[in-house]
Amino acid sequence: MSAFMIAVVVIFLIMSATVAFTVKVLSSTPARIGVVIAAFVSLVVAFPPIIRALEPSAPATAPPAVVSPTSQPSTAGEAGV
Repeated sequence: MSAFMIAVVVIFLIMSATVAFTVKVLSSTPARIGVVIAAFVSLVVAFPPIIRALEPSAPATAPPAVVSPTSQPSTAGEAGV
C-alpha cells in the first residue's frame, strides 16, 4: 500500500471519528443538529481538495525524440531540358 493511500485512509478515519463524536455529544440538543449537519458537509466538501493535494505527481518523462526526415539523393538522374 502506498503512502498516498495510507494518508487518504488516515484522513478519512480522522474525519469520520470527528463527525461521530460530534453527533454523539450534540445529539441531546436538537437545536444543534443543524450545526452538526453543516460541519459534516464542510468536512465532506474539504475532503477532495485535500486528496488531490496529496496525490503523487506522475514521474517526469523525457519528451519524445523528434525525428526529422532526411533527404535521400535521387538515383534516377534529373531530366535536362
